[in-house]
Amino acid sequence: AERIAVVLRNEHGNDIRVAAAVSRRADEEVQICLPVVRHCMQNTEAMLYVDHWKDTAAGTSELDNPAMRSIMCVPLIGLVGHSIGAIQIDSRNARRPLDKQNLEQLVVVSHVISAAMEQAAAAEAEVARAVLETNVASAERLRSQLAPSAPPQLDGYRVGHELIPAPDLA
Repeated sequence: AERIAVVLRNEHGNDIRVAAAVSRRADEEVQICLPVVRHCMQNTEAMLYVDHWKDTAAGTSELDNPAMRSIMCVPLIGLVGHSIGAIQIDSRNARRPLDKQNLEQLVVVSHVISAAMEQAAAAEAEVARAVLETNVASAERLRSQLAPSAPPQLDGYRVGHELIPAPDLA
């Protein structure tokens, strides 16, 4: 493969973003075939697509310079069976195009990547929850330290009081 891209759904599942993209050649940009990626993610099935295109170099006829690009796209499937993204790999090597065996290998790797991504997201959520709990506990401690221990003393008056904590610690 010459290029690879990882595309992920956003939190709401209605849009996608490129999480990573790299090419073997530093000066080459990675192009994503959106119809293939979207089809792969919607149907949660791996695809091997061969695109015959014309490389039109200056002064060369399209018919004199045919080219082929093979594209593999596999979905990243979450634990509940929904697509959380996709991996697209492509190559323009006509002598060694991507084949079914490459696709099967990428499917296996995509399952490992999906599991690792979900574990990382769960760990990140757990860290965020722990940080929030620590912050809430600190805020509770601060609030109890700042709260008055008794109502103000005014000569000739008895002040009734009740401390009602705010539901939000902000």
